[in-house]
Amino acid sequence: MDAVRVARAEKRLGAILSPRPWVLAVFRNGSTVAGTDQPDSDVDFTVVVAHASDRAKALKVLRRGFYRYRGIEHGTLLFRDRRPIDITVVDRPTVERWLRTLYRSPKSLLRLQNVVQHKIVDAVPVYDPQRLLTAYQRKARAYPERIRQAILSNTMESLDAALEDWGSRNEFHYAVELPTIVENVAQALYARNRRLLMFPFKRLHVDLKSLEPNLEVELYRLIRSGRSAKSRAEGRKVLNTVIRKLRAAT
Repeated sequence: MDAVRVARAEKRLGAILSPRPWVLAVFRNGSTVAGTDQPDSDVDFTVVVAHASDRAKALKVLRRGFYRYRGIEHGTLLFRDRRPIDITVVDRPTVERWLRTLYRSPKSLLRLQNVVQHKIVDAVPVYDPQRLLTAYQRKARAYPERIRQAILSNTMESLDAALEDWGSRNEFHYAVELPTIVENVAQALYARNRRLLMFPFKRLHVDLKSLEPNLEVELYRLIRSGRSAKSRAEGRKVLNTVIRKLRAAT
């Protein structure tokens, strides 16, 4: 990613939004912060406004003054310089509700971890006079032990059941269930390390090198295994190794 282009986008966005009293903060987030960007990657920003009613004002200002507007996709404003620029506008009560409910239950964590990791944890401030990002990141990283243990218990039970039922899997059954098995392994691995998992596994191939236990070889063997009877038998051995390593680490 061209650092000059990123800096220029930051400067222009800050200049457009910082004079607006209802704009509380601007963060740059995503792959350019996480270090996983490619030459054609988007530059992602999150704009925090005071109230939900301010989101329409932000859209109006951005459409008038920020590059070429392309539309809205999944709630994200899409613009274009030489490369795409994606801007999410969110109100402060919504961000604080994410963080307040993130660790309320395992279900809340599984529902919210992707957006919190992407918009908050993988973020740096562009304009943040109240230092909101520092407070938000501190809350996002306070992964409680009770939630960690609940996620580990649930995912390990699912993996044990998958291993026990492995012999009944035909080619079709194997193909349908393998993504769920990989997801459970990933959930257990991230919970073990008190990290938030991004979907659809956007960061997994990078994070595997830093997560403990090291399951990089096993997970790639699992997802690349074929559907023949021999490959499925090999896949069962790999899953057994994964479960053993996770249990030893826990």
